[in-house]
Amino acid sequence: MSTRAAFLHASAEMVAAVDLVVCRPVDALGFIRAAARGDRRAARVMTAVDDALHQLDAAPPRSPLLCAACPQPLRPGTAYSFVVHLPVDERTPYGFALGICRRCATSRAEVRRKAVAALRVEMPGLRVVEATHASGGRA
Repeated sequence: MSTRAAFLHASAEMVAAVDLVVCRPVDALGFIRAAARGDRRAARVMTAVDDALHQLDAAPPRSPLLCAACPQPLRPGTAYSFVVHLPVDERTPYGFALGICRRCATSRAEVRRKAVAALRVEMPGLRVVEATHASGGRA
């Protein structure tokens, strides 16, 4: 593959790159504070979570939103976390949130793993790339 073809291929893949952001109930206040300070990523995360909460509240009792990993209904007042599927390209202002019930996962790593498995059902070609810093932390 030529350098130009490789660059075009990588560019095309980056357009579809997303950040999977875990937002557990204990994380929400931190995202809200960061958004209030002008953090665009945090604001995008909270917009997706807010949209999901509105959908959850508006869902008819006989047709509730379900956990992305199991058939457990997600209802107001039940314990669940969200994983926000957030496009890296900020020109796409919105992402969407997947709900993961507490029965399926509680830790950040478990919630993320369950969300990736649920996304792979819908997007079989999904590739997960972990960005890490040289010092060992995740990007």
